[in-house]
Amino acid sequence: MIDDRTTNINNSWIRTILKSEDGEPQMDKPDLSIYHALLDTRNGELYPITVSPFRIGRIGPENTEIDLSLDDALISHIHAHIFSENGQEYIVDDKSMNGTFLNGKQLKEGEPAPLYKNDDIRLANIKLIYL
Repeated sequence: MIDDRTTNINNSWIRTILKSEDGEPQMDKPDLSIYHALLDTRNGELYPITVSPFRIGRIGPENTEIDLSLDDALISHIHAHIFSENGQEYIVDDKSMNGTFLNGKQLKEGEPAPLYKNDDIRLANIKLIYL
């Protein structure tokens, strides 16, 4: 389990978690040299960011077009999204009820903030690391 002491995520560690129990690479996981991803620090789950915009929220009757659904009642149905522009990735808070935080600083609604490797993203009680 990963905790708040995580300060540096490196590619060898990522390759380790992408291996199956027999030590062979999992074929259903993407090549991380191509994609950006979010690492869920609660369980080590890796979510590749394969579309732009990449919508994050909680699936419910109001919204079923989410790319990453997080199971937390404090996550808004439409919470935030990540998009790419001119080779740079950005995160935007989409008027969420409980805010989106990047490296401890709350984002202003609708204002893009650039993302960099190992950035800490908090959505309600969930901490994700941008890879």
